[in-house]
Amino acid sequence: MNNAYNFLHSVFPGRVVWNFATKFVIGPDGIPVQRFDAKEPWTNIEKCLQAELDKLKAKSPREVIAVA
Repeated sequence: MNNAYNFLHSVFPGRVVWNFATKFVIGPDGIPVQRFDAKEPWTNIEKCLQAELDKLKAKSPREVIAVA
C-alpha cells in the first residue's frame, strides 16, 4: 500500500473509499486534522479548511515560515 494511505488510515481508521470519495484535511505541519467521508456536505469541509486557514493567519510570519 501507499505510504500516505497507510499513515492516514492509521490516524483515521475505517474504510477509505476509492476515487477520492474520502477526503482528509492535513495541517501545514503535516498532521492530519480531520477525515470526511463521501456523504459529508462540502459546507462542513469548507468550515474545517477555513478554521485551519484562520489558525495559520493568526500566527506570526516567522511561525508560518518555520512550519513551511
